[in-house]
Amino acid sequence: MSKESEHQVGYALDESVSGLSSVVNNERLLQEKKELVSRRITLGDQSPWAGGLLRLKVASQTYGNVDYFLQDADAPWIQSNISRDVSLKRGWPNYWSFACRQPFSLETPTTRVDNMRQSLGSPKGLTYLIGPKTTQTIASESNNIKVNQLVKEMLLEEIRWSTKISEWLGNTDGAKKGRLLEEAVLTLNGNLTENLTQLSKWSGLISSPTSFIDSFSKQPPQLVDIVPKSYYWVINNDGKRSELSEGNRLSHNGVVVPKGRALPLEVAARGEVLGFTGLSYLDGVIGLRNKYVPDLTLRLAQIEFNWELDPDPIEAMWEVFNEKKRLRGQEVEKPISDLERIRNYWRGRPTIISHTILGGELNPRITYREV
Repeated sequence: MSKESEHQVGYALDESVSGLSSVVNNERLLQEKKELVSRRITLGDQSPWAGGLLRLKVASQTYGNVDYFLQDADAPWIQSNISRDVSLKRGWPNYWSFACRQPFSLETPTTRVDNMRQSLGSPKGLTYLIGPKTTQTIASESNNIKVNQLVKEMLLEEIRWSTKISEWLGNTDGAKKGRLLEEAVLTLNGNLTENLTQLSKWSGLISSPTSFIDSFSKQPPQLVDIVPKSYYWVINNDGKRSELSEGNRLSHNGVVVPKGRALPLEVAARGEVLGFTGLSYLDGVIGLRNKYVPDLTLRLAQIEFNWELDPDPIEAMWEVFNEKKRLRGQEVEKPISDLERIRNYWRGRPTIISHTILGGELNPRITYREV
């Protein structure tokens, strides 16, 4: 396939992400699908529970040849100059590391319906960790009791919100699953890796995310002498990181790993396909490739969802809210366009927890690109 080619390979999957039925209907697409299947797909996230485990589930059952990494070279929290300790915050920053989404929250990055949100007790849609400037990483903090407790609190917030939605939908099975999952998460007392492994098992996954740092320890970066050193970290034996430089290139005692924009290049250098849902800095990756390794082909698999539930959660919440107002003798105009924007936002962002509790059709689609 030539550069700049793009096509879609779609599948109709049931709610358990099984029962695949191909909709590829011509010889060219079948050949391109064969090309994709022949290569390993690499996935990774800082917060696998926020969508990554579903991508893993879809990619594994569609292709089987998948590596999934916990991005443990990243800091576990948003770094702030004014934070003295690690804590939870709610809202929509431009970037986050450890975080939990609450699908069908009545607030998204662009839209919110405050009167409904406040009346129904809807969360803000995202809970995340924030803390001080640090050289610490997810790897170094795996055994940090406070960090692990905060992660549990985030998971519980999402579980309780999805359970509440199930009750509004009259989904008794979903509400029961939510209560059982809440009890299970309350019992988690291992380190981050152990807890993530347990969550993966509860999600029906055969494998759990592995270490991003370990991967590059076993198979070092191939472009580190071509791409500027400032695009790489050195992770020391304690899991802390510092920027790679000419000065410590040969003297460092640790593992060299790529930063964000260099990662897709290193995945491509391995001959693998990078899987993702959103890659906001793709233009920057292409610019970096064009400048330093112009002959390198980037192979990308975008995994998207069109999550559908019947009954519709947004409509069910409106009915609950409208009835509360009616009983008080109040009439409220339905914010149709705002609710539709919120509905469309969450259709593309299911999580492993919310889908486990609420069910529904994920309708995943994989778009393969070579650039």
